[in-house]
Amino acid sequence: MVNLKRRTSPARLLSGAIDITPALEACLHPGLGSAIRSYAEGFGRRSGITVTTDIPDGLPRFSLDIETALFRVTQESLTKVHRHSGSKTADVRVALLDGSTRLEISDHGRGIPTEVLRSPAKLGVGIRGMTERVRLLGGELSVESDERGTTVRAELPSETPVSVSA
Repeated sequence: MVNLKRRTSPARLLSGAIDITPALEACLHPGLGSAIRSYAEGFGRRSGITVTTDIPDGLPRFSLDIETALFRVTQESLTKVHRHSGSKTADVRVALLDGSTRLEISDHGRGIPTEVLRSPAKLGVGIRGMTERVRLLGGELSVESDERGTTVRAELPSETPVSVSA
């Protein structure tokens, strides 16, 4: 159990982040498609949100950096659905494009207010972190939202010359 009253030093936080890397690699061992499907299934059980996945069978393996980034975007986006959207459903799609891979997570919730979408500082640490993680790998992350729901879209090149740790 984590003691939330005790302050955690930056060194301890970094150590914890480093300690989780082998667990993340184990999650991704069977590949990105299997990892996302498994995570979505468990997320649905824990949250009560019905998550559908549309992921091509036989999705090829990507670099660990790309798989980690797409998996983390999935985790963070579904967490946002649970915490903020009010949606009882979410959709996770992976598409192979010419030279890139696209991940989309959509909900049917209340959406993000326009004034928040226009101001990156108001979007919060999670979305800014996803954006930076994807950008460092040569990709783009976008967030579209209205009163019918929100879609987070990450597109990464299938091969990247940059190596970024989880």
